[in-house]
Amino acid sequence: MAPERTRAGIETASLGPARGPRQGHLLLVQSASSARIPLPESGEWILGRGGDCDLRIEDPGVSRRHASLTIAAGTVTLADLGSRHGTTLNGAKLGGPRSVFSGDVIGLGEAVLVAHLPSPELRPREVDSHETLLRRIEQEIDRARAYDLRFSLLALGPFPSSAARLEAALGLARALPPRVLVAADGDGFAWALLPEVGPEEALDLACVSGAFERQRFGVAWYPGDGCSTGALLRVARLGAADTAPIPGGILVASPAMVRLYALLRRLARSELPVLIRGETGVGKEHAARAVHEGSPRSSGPFLALNCAALTESLADSTLFGHERGAFTGASERRPGLFEAASGGTLFLDEIGELPPAIQAKLLRAIETRRVTRVGSTREIDVNVRLVAATHRDLTAQAAAGQFRQDLLFRIGACVVEIPPLRERPEEILLLARRFLAEARSHLGLPPLALSAEAAHRLAEHGWPGNVRELRNTIAYAAAIADGDALHPWDLPAPLAGPALEPGPSQPPEASKDPEEGVKKETGSKENQSPERPVFLPLAEELKALERRRMEEALQAADGVQRRAAALLQMPLRTFCMKLRQHNLSWPERWHRRGLD
Repeated sequence: MAPERTRAGIETASLGPARGPRQGHLLLVQSASSARIPLPESGEWILGRGGDCDLRIEDPGVSRRHASLTIAAGTVTLADLGSRHGTTLNGAKLGGPRSVFSGDVIGLGEAVLVAHLPSPELRPREVDSHETLLRRIEQEIDRARAYDLRFSLLALGPFPSSAARLEAALGLARALPPRVLVAADGDGFAWALLPEVGPEEALDLACVSGAFERQRFGVAWYPGDGCSTGALLRVARLGAADTAPIPGGILVASPAMVRLYALLRRLARSELPVLIRGETGVGKEHAARAVHEGSPRSSGPFLALNCAALTESLADSTLFGHERGAFTGASERRPGLFEAASGGTLFLDEIGELPPAIQAKLLRAIETRRVTRVGSTREIDVNVRLVAATHRDLTAQAAAGQFRQDLLFRIGACVVEIPPLRERPEEILLLARRFLAEARSHLGLPPLALSAEAAHRLAEHGWPGNVRELRNTIAYAAAIADGDALHPWDLPAPLAGPALEPGPSQPPEASKDPEEGVKKETGSKENQSPERPVFLPLAEELKALERRRMEEALQAADGVQRRAAALLQMPLRTFCMKLRQHNLSWPERWHRRGLD
């Protein structure tokens, strides 16, 4: 075969006339040039630096006889020929012979060959196990957190049988790009893990096949929907499952909360009193509203009262009303909450704080559906449903004589327990994103994204104040954040970590110039106080170190990005993306003759 010069200036071998329909082609990328290498229907190629190779690649990292490509019966097989530096397929070093499919990337030294085959459906995609999926999600979380990336997890189902689930998983494997891991679990779902893909793009990819038009997709994305494997799985599964909507737009994602609100939907149809227990700030009033809005009384009023804020005399008047002149200051007749809520629902929060005398009147009002205003002897009929809430152990209080046991029996016919926020971690970031959007909109400010490090700080916090504490935290951060994303230094202590300089509301100088921050940290002792050293967020220090090492690698590689990425053992695509993130640009002459 006589060698010929391609348009890109790469010396290749002429393959002669084709003997049938073309199998496809290879795109050879080398330094700043590229060439399209057509593939014949069959044959064997020797790839290397030697003059007798079928595809000659001039590169010092390529051996004289480096690798071979065998094309036969519609398949392409790659094998290394004992090269000095080895051959890679999709970034993994080649051991034995491997089949090549459309979209695969072959690496020889600094040269890259991208396979473009006309029949991508021939790729024998495998469906991985659920255990493999769990391992890959953990790896992807580590990678995304280190490089400030995002990824999506797609759930399809549930399917009634294992055969239907496997068929769906195979359909996803055929429809989605080769880099996507597809798996099936034992709970009726098919899964796809999409690196560096957001939720909207994930749904677009899921819809490429018309075979799933009648199936439900659920998508969870990192870091917006969760920072742990369990949280991402549950959010995606919840989006795919056919669950009834929660009244009032209440957001739930944990299995315990889904079951709780399903129970509340069933209880709402009855007239039974409901007692809601849970720590302060878990959302007991939201649960009470769900009972009201899911009941036949939803068109009536919903009135709420915090019993802990009332004295005995005020509680009596507030609940049951008073007549004019019943006490000093009672200048006019006023109906109580029982009358005002007639036809609807009355929610008594912190009912365990009611004085004993009011507890006795409340018991009578519930049993007789009648109330007597303060200063009157006439009973008034009321039609109200009672929902109560407490963070106390009313059973223990009743045993200690602090709460009427007969009242507990009356209001405790249906008891539901709301778990604290720390026991439903999959909801933390979902709530945080909602609160952030609401707070920014209320302030008239543009929306903010959650940075990966800030999301991890929120997800790892214990939240003793539950949802109320989370809402207040996000409101504070939304007010002081400056930029297009919410970072750890925007969060209040202790979530923000060590004290920042010059102040907790502003990012450290390293966020504007990473190297400057490192110099401050590691500078001379005159610039630092021995009693109170200056600390920077660990994420900022790591970014500064990453930027400096990337600069050093580019200098050592004479500006060749592929070589610099190899020095850092970083994927080329990730390396190029981080160049843009760090705003690193390199003179074009470096590619031709090295550093000045």
